[in-house]
Amino acid sequence: MCTLWHDCVSVEQIKEVLKSDSQIQSLARELYQQKSVLVMGRGYNYATCLEGALVSTYTVTFLLNIF
Repeated sequence: MCTLWHDCVSVEQIKEVLKSDSQIQSLARELYQQKSVLVMGRGYNYATCLEGALVSTYTVTFLLNIF
């Protein structure tokens, strides 16, 4: 069980995410223009969906549906 983020995430995984910075910025520019977003997940991904939706509702003003 992971107690701290660095117990669960390797340096290589962080580097891989940082490599996709331009893709993330491109997606953010596209989502910025949307009036609503549908976030879906099941199993272990459901909790990630809920967290993403919660953060999104704090930072943006579009309609967010969680399934």
